[in-house]
Order: sequence, then C-alpha cells, then structure tokens
Amino acid sequence: MKLTKVAFSAGAPGSAVHYAMLKDNDVVIAGETQQWETYEYTRDAVLQGRNKAIIFLGHVTSEEPGMEYCAEWLKGFIRDIPVKFVESGPSFRTY
Repeated sequence: MKLTKVAFSAGAPGSAVHYAMLKDNDVVIAGETQQWETYEYTRDAVLQGRNKAIIFLGHVTSEEPGMEYCAEWLKGFIRDIPVKFVESGPSFRTY
C-alpha cells in the first residue's frame, strides 16, 4: 500500500482517538484496542476502498520506550531515591 502519512498512538487511548487519527492519516501504529472497534473500523474502511491500515504493537511494547526515557528524566532531579528502568518486554511470547 502506498502511503503518505503515518501516526503513532501509544498505550490504549480508546478507539475514538484511533478513528480521529485514521481520518487524517493512511496508517496508525498503535498500542492496543478492543478487537471489535478499531479493527472493524479499519477493515470497513479498506472494504470501502479507502487507503487505511492499522498496526498494533501491544500496550506495553508501545509505551516502554517512553518509560525508559522517563526513568532517565527522573534521574535528573531525584537524588534521594534510586531510579531504574525495568524492562518488561513483549506481552506475547511464542514457545
């Protein structure tokens, strides 16, 4: 699919946010949503011939880089308490 605009939505802000982002963008890379909402909205848009797609990373995966940055930011002014980023990793595993 050829695309011109991509947006990113971390975590799970709700399908209304995804709908608004899809209105102005071809692709949204998102954390997660309920399967009966944004998934179906995007599928309907594709079936209508609209140039739309959505990629879900998973809630934790979409927020983890921000939390790593937050730990570094906090270290800049919190001196009395140790601050450490603890990696969670993907929520989904294949064995």
